[in-house]
Amino acid sequence: MKKITRVAILLMAMWTTSLTFFVLMDTTGYLTSMRDGGKRRNITTAAVLVKDDDGSIKGTVNLKRKSFEAKTETNISSTLSKRSVQSAINNNMKVNVVHMEIRKSNGSIYRRPERTNQQSSVCNGNQDPCKIILMRNEAAERRYYTMRKTKVNPIEHEYLITSGQLCDSGPPYVLMVVPSVPKHFQPRQVIRTTMGRFAKPTNKLKLANISFKLVFVVGRDGDTQTDKLIKNESRTYGDVVQADFIDSYYNLTRKMLVTLKWVSIFCAEIEYMLKADEDVFVNIPLLMKYLKSFPQNIKGSIHGHVYISPSVERLGKWAVKLNEFPLSQYPRYASGNSYVISGNLIPRMFMVSEYLPYMPIEDAFLTGILSKMVETNLINHAGFTHFSDKQPLIPCEFASSNRISVTKVTSSLMSRLWKACNWFEFYCGNNSTTYEEIRASVKQIANI
Repeated sequence: MKKITRVAILLMAMWTTSLTFFVLMDTTGYLTSMRDGGKRRNITTAAVLVKDDDGSIKGTVNLKRKSFEAKTETNISSTLSKRSVQSAINNNMKVNVVHMEIRKSNGSIYRRPERTNQQSSVCNGNQDPCKIILMRNEAAERRYYTMRKTKVNPIEHEYLITSGQLCDSGPPYVLMVVPSVPKHFQPRQVIRTTMGRFAKPTNKLKLANISFKLVFVVGRDGDTQTDKLIKNESRTYGDVVQADFIDSYYNLTRKMLVTLKWVSIFCAEIEYMLKADEDVFVNIPLLMKYLKSFPQNIKGSIHGHVYISPSVERLGKWAVKLNEFPLSQYPRYASGNSYVISGNLIPRMFMVSEYLPYMPIEDAFLTGILSKMVETNLINHAGFTHFSDKQPLIPCEFASSNRISVTKVTSSLMSRLWKACNWFEFYCGNNSTTYEEIRASVKQIANI
C-alpha cells in the first residue's frame, strides 16, 4: 500500500491536471464504472502504468475519455495491448498494473465502487492480469482467423470489360497489375510507354526470354462519359479490366479481390503477379533478376517491404472499424505501393477472402491476413518501396542502386527513370551527351 501511495504521489506531481488511474481488466469493477459513469462524472483521462521486475516504471499509456467510454471492455483492452503493455510483454518484461483513483476535472476524487465477491475472488487470485489479456487476445485472434461457414464477403461483381484475351498467347512469367482511377487516362498512358513496353510483342528490349504482361483494373466512375472513354481505351490497348463496383479508396481491397478473381479465371498459370500503384516505378529487369534467383515452392511467397508490428488505426484515412478487424495489430504485411505474389497463391487467397469480413486496408488484408490464412512465405526485400519512401530526385542514382521500386513518381519522372534504368550508358554514362543524342540512340535501340 505504501508503494502504491509513493507511485501516486510521483504521478500526481507529473500530471497535475490529468487523471492517474490504472486499469487493465474489468474484474476490478473499474472499467464498468468508467464505461457507465465516466461521462457523468466528468472523468477526463486514464492511464496504465508498466513496471519492470525491479519496480521501475518502464512506460505509461494515457487514454482520453472517449477511449474508455466503450460499450465493451474489448475496446479498451485493444487500446492498451497495442501500446506499452504489449511492448513490455513482447520484451519479456514483468508487467504490473496499479489501480488508483479517478480524478475528476473539478479536482475532487471519485472513489472506486465496492467489488462483488466474485470480482474479489478473481482479483485476489494468482492470475496475472496481463496473462488474462493475452488469453483474451489469443481467443479473439483464433475467432477472427477462422473461416466463416458461409461467404461473408462475396466478390460477385460483373466484369464490364474483361480483356480476357490478354493471356491467350500464353501466361506471362510476371503479370503487372495496376489498380487505376477511371479518370486517370494520362498516367495509364505513361505506364504503357515506359514499363508497359516490355509487354509489347514487338518490344526490342529483351528480358532474357521472360514474358511480361500489363493490366489496369478499374471500377465504375459513375460518369457516363468516363465509362465510355474507358471502353474506347480498352478497345485500343486491350489491357483494361473494369468491374461493376464504385471506384473509391474504401473499395481498393475490393478492387484487388476482383483482380485475384480475374487472374484465377483468365490468367491462371502465371508465375508471379506484380501489384504496383499508379505513382510507382518498377525496375522491371532488376525485379525479374531477383525473382529468377528466388526458389519457388508449393507454399508460394509474397515479396515486398514488410512491416513487422503494424498497429491498427481507428481514426483517420486508414481507420478500420472493430467489426471489420477486431484485433489491435495486423500480422506482418508488405507495403501496398508495390508487392509480388506467387501465381499459385492467387486462387487460394481469393477463395479464403470470401469467408472473412471485408477490410478496407488492402495491403494488410491481402499480404498480411490472407497470407497468414494460406500459410505462405512473406519475404522482406529492402529494394521495394513503401509509403514513407522519398521521391528519387536523380534517376541515374536510382538506376545504379539495388532498388526495385520507388513511389511518389510523377509522369515526367517516370519517363526519366525508365530511360535511366533501361539505357543507362546512353542516359547516364556520359554527362556531355546531349538530349538529342540520347533520343536518337534510344530510337535506334527501341525501334520506336
